Amino acid sequence: MTVYYCARCNNMYTFAHACGMSPSPQQIGKPDAATPSINTRQARLEIHRSDSDDVREFHEKFELGIGKEPTLPESSWLLGRVEMFLEEIMETCRAARNNDLAGVADGLVDLAYFVHGTAIHLGIPWDEVWAEVHSANMRKVAQPSSEEGRRKNKLDVIKPEGWQPPDVAGILRRETLRTRIPIPPPIPDNVA
Repeated sequence: MTVYYCARCNNMYTFAHACGMSPSPQQIGKPDAATPSINTRQARLEIHRSDSDDVREFHEKFELGIGKEPTLPESSWLLGRVEMFLEEIMETCRAARNNDLAGVADGLVDLAYFVHGTAIHLGIPWDEVWAEVHSANMRKVAQPSSEEGRRKNKLDVIKPEGWQPPDVAGILRRETLRTRIPIPPPIPDNVA
């Protein structure tokens, strides 16, 4: 595994820039001799590499498809993925009924793996969409009682007056434009 060092966030990562920034090539380079080599498991635990990075690595290894820009495939493919989600949810439910915490944990991670993999295949910029949805969720408020929530669950939160939903469509439009705009080559230093 090649580990890179980002001077901007002062972290190591394997292939996707972990701090969420888009540094120029001058800001990213291989670690120097002073940087210790680390194994994959240790790297995953010590640096802020996202779950999506791991699933992208899996998709690359097995050539499962990585979307170049946000695209909705034919419905049969997407419905097949949803069936996989449901299978993982059912396995998690069986583990919960059997008081199998390890099975529940495994099921939740498998479900997340399928969700991230689907987003990667569809070309969805997960980290940006996540940040937008998280921001909108954090603007919600605790409900005064379980009777006031739509789901009638005491753990539910509600949208306050004036709450604005996440602008996921805007993120997808920007990502589509970003992937279609050609990036000009760098200008050599010796050109006046």
